[in-house]
Order: sequence, then structure tokens, then C-alpha cells
Amino acid sequence: MGSKLAPVKKFVGTMRNQEALLINYFKAGKLYNSGIVEGPNLRINLCMRKAYGYRSFDLLQISL
Repeated sequence: MGSKLAPVKKFVGTMRNQEALLINYFKAGKLYNSGIVEGPNLRINLCMRKAYGYRSFDLLQISL
């Protein structure tokens, strides 16, 4: 790394740590986005909010 600026060093370090994920994103051709994950995540969180009145974890599993 040729820069002596701390913000640039931090950015380059982050890019190096996430290199595999960045390459995978471009190899996939931008076909996938976070919506694929966020949809089921929203449903799970909704079921868990409704589950506060349940008496056992088994009922939460059934509702999911």
C-alpha cells in the first residue's frame, strides 16, 4: 500500500478483507441481491414477534 493517509489505509484494508465477497458478486453477474435474504428474514421476525405469547419453542417452530 503506497498511501500514508489513514482513511485510505482503512478503506484498502476493508476491500482486502472483503475481496472474496466482492469477486463473487461480480462473478454472479449481479443476479442476486439482499432481497432474497430479507424476505424470509422479515417473515421470521414477524413470527417471533407474534410468538411472545407462546408457551414453548415448539409452537414457534410450527408457526415458522
